[in-house]
Amino acid sequence: MDAIAAEISNLRRVHGSLYDTQLELERSYKAEAEETLRESIRQAEAEGQTAQLAVGQRLISYGFNDARTTIDTWYATVSKPKRGVKPSYMSILANIKEVYGDRQEDIVNVITAVSLVGLMNVLKGEHPEANNLAQWIVRELYEEVRLEAFIKTIEDGRTLAGVVSGLSSRSDRSYKIAYAKACMTKQAFVFPEWAKDAKVLLGHLLVELVCSGSGYATVVGVDQATGEKIPSRLEPTDWLLDAWEQNTANLIQYTARFGPTVIPPRPWTNINDGGYYGELQGRHKLIRLKLRFMNTATKEYIERLQQTDLNRVMGVINTIQGTPWRINKRVFETLEYIITECRGERAGVPRMERLPKFPRLENPTEEELKEHKKKAFARYKEDVTRASLALRCTSHLETARRYLDFARIYFPYNMDFRGRVYPISGFSPQSDDVNKGLLEFADAPAFESEEPVKWLMIHGANVAGVDKVSFEDRIKWVQEHEEQILASAEDPIGCRFWETDSFECFQFLAFCFEWQRFVNYKLANGSAVGFVSNLPIAFDGSCSGLQHYSAILRDTVGAKAVNLVPSRKPNDIYREVSDLVNEELEKHAQQGSLDTLAFYDDRPEPVARLGTQTMAQIWLNYGVNRKVTKRSVMTLAYGSRQYGFKEQIIEDTIQPAIDKRKFEGFTTNNRNQLANYLAGLIWKAVQEVVVAAVAGMDFLKSVAKVVSKDGHCVTWVTPMGLPVQQAYTIVQVDQIKLRLGEKIRRWAYVPTATDELDKHAQASGIAPNFIHSMDACHLQMTVEHLKQDYDIQHFALIHDSYGCPAAQAENLFKGVRESFHKMYTEYDVLNEFREQMALLVEDPAELPPLPSKGSFKLSQVLESPYMFA
Repeated sequence: MDAIAAEISNLRRVHGSLYDTQLELERSYKAEAEETLRESIRQAEAEGQTAQLAVGQRLISYGFNDARTTIDTWYATVSKPKRGVKPSYMSILANIKEVYGDRQEDIVNVITAVSLVGLMNVLKGEHPEANNLAQWIVRELYEEVRLEAFIKTIEDGRTLAGVVSGLSSRSDRSYKIAYAKACMTKQAFVFPEWAKDAKVLLGHLLVELVCSGSGYATVVGVDQATGEKIPSRLEPTDWLLDAWEQNTANLIQYTARFGPTVIPPRPWTNINDGGYYGELQGRHKLIRLKLRFMNTATKEYIERLQQTDLNRVMGVINTIQGTPWRINKRVFETLEYIITECRGERAGVPRMERLPKFPRLENPTEEELKEHKKKAFARYKEDVTRASLALRCTSHLETARRYLDFARIYFPYNMDFRGRVYPISGFSPQSDDVNKGLLEFADAPAFESEEPVKWLMIHGANVAGVDKVSFEDRIKWVQEHEEQILASAEDPIGCRFWETDSFECFQFLAFCFEWQRFVNYKLANGSAVGFVSNLPIAFDGSCSGLQHYSAILRDTVGAKAVNLVPSRKPNDIYREVSDLVNEELEKHAQQGSLDTLAFYDDRPEPVARLGTQTMAQIWLNYGVNRKVTKRSVMTLAYGSRQYGFKEQIIEDTIQPAIDKRKFEGFTTNNRNQLANYLAGLIWKAVQEVVVAAVAGMDFLKSVAKVVSKDGHCVTWVTPMGLPVQQAYTIVQVDQIKLRLGEKIRRWAYVPTATDELDKHAQASGIAPNFIHSMDACHLQMTVEHLKQDYDIQHFALIHDSYGCPAAQAENLFKGVRESFHKMYTEYDVLNEFREQMALLVEDPAELPPLPSKGSFKLSQVLESPYMFA
């Protein structure tokens, strides 16, 4: 206790009243998070949606097996043939059995899930009536069974996939039902109605069964005070009420929001404590682990971390989180005006009000109605996205307002298991353009020469999207647009230049303000010396994952493609790949295969298969540029392959074009074929550009297969001394998927973490995890080097993006290359990885040989201007 009192006394001595302000901020963040959760619980209780809450899900999981046992016993009994008069509800059970066949387990699971969800939804309401619950259960059960019956009738695989996809894409249950009914109508599907008396009897019986089976409620039909009969109502058991209160109390106790601090964050001295001082202290660990799925491997990993000297790694994180920031007031004022006065729709800030709905059609034709519904649904999706982005912008504004008058603010950091560092606060230097524009360094050093002006100008061009040209051309761009830059700074509301679509608008606006300050300073002083620029000047890696593979394997071709080799202007690997793809498209458009009809046993009609000639023409009409190929190339280094490319192409290019009706060549019928075709061309192209990287990934995957076969988690140590473990083991979770409802997980309390290795995850995860651990190690070594050797104290870092004040940008430019060179000349990381794996396996001879290395001279990175630019 004396030690704690002494620490608090010292903190007050060092930081004065700011320490108490920090404690109050943490209290307020905690209280706000608690109130938000309480309000969501109150709203869910009032709307009868408590089954969707975390507490409701937990109690459903806990009571599921007991309720299922009761319902299973009943169902098994009534299913046996008997003489005499049968209850009317037997007609419903016969209908259900006709749909599900002999899948008795599925029948019981669905009945239990629907009944338990209904019970959980009403138990926290006022005077829940058994009759209402009975009607709800039967109605929901009917919809589930009807949809199951409909899906069984769909013979065409494409139609079936479309229906399943359509259901999964709709989150709200009412939309799911409306969509399902529309599909049934279109297919002229008819399902018999259940008899009213049978529904009443079955509903009340299921209420009794689920109440008694779960032990969550009793059905009361007599007023205990007067003894008079009353409509049956549900009475939650004392255990249920106690469990509900205890669980919600626990959730509220552990819920929290996190924001910046107003004093330097608590330094990390061990893996359990750092960042915050008061209510938020201890809420985060140094390393982000999924402790909910704790298994033996994870426990051993934590013990190893506690026994490992992590002082170097913790020192780096303490340096990063010790960077002083402040709110850029001029950017704040502009954002505030755009949100409050303009109501958004400027500079990437979304519209603040809802989008107008399409007017109702008067006597439309079937085709007009169909088209109208498509447009209306697209508008709905657009408005959901708009609302989310608007909320994010207003949240940034309000958080910035909270810290507007503080001279310095700080961001606590920790890292994931691979060593990648992240701010704990959502409002941070790693957030979106609006958030980054709102932040600038505090206490930045002054210019000691004219040299930093160059880096300030290059930064301005970079955030204007002019970053694929030489440094000289970037500087020239700023010079040519100085008039518009200064006009933007003078009147950001009246001058719209800074809002150009290709710009990172608010970061560019911050540059405009900074450039205006610099111009005025130089006019007054005749020199740049002494000017203080607070902007983070960032240098971004050129497809950093492939940079690491190219350096590790000394790949001359890959090194050139990702700018490890000196050049007069930057190479653009994304454009290089898109150029190769376009060459193939041109060939196929002239000489490719023709369309055909494919016949499948499970489909009554032939399916059109587009030939490469048609698909090439479609893609050429759309235009395959670097933007189309970028994500696929970028994720290659992290384990993505042709199938992953296909999914990315659909998500990033085809589907948005369909939704926004930007290109008629893309349709829901041809999107898979077109995506798969282009993914194949990209896959072929990237292998021509970065052959060694593919070989490196294949090596890592092969090693992981051998290690996991012998029952070990793949575990290695980075050059910074951080142990990295892939704790991928099987988690036993039985789950029942209601087609029209939420997912019901059958857990005792939480998922059961086993010690059985997930061998597939061990193999598929190694390539991305290993290379992420290397780029994280490079970042850590760079920060350590820059602080020790160049006295840089300000850092703005996002994995492969390194930022510091303009006055020190030249040293950052050199230091990031020096640490990269040092890392891969002093450490043969693939060989060390193999040696570490040899200690885990029974027979090291089973491990594959190291991939061969090329002739690339790593010293070239020291002279490469565009490696990080």
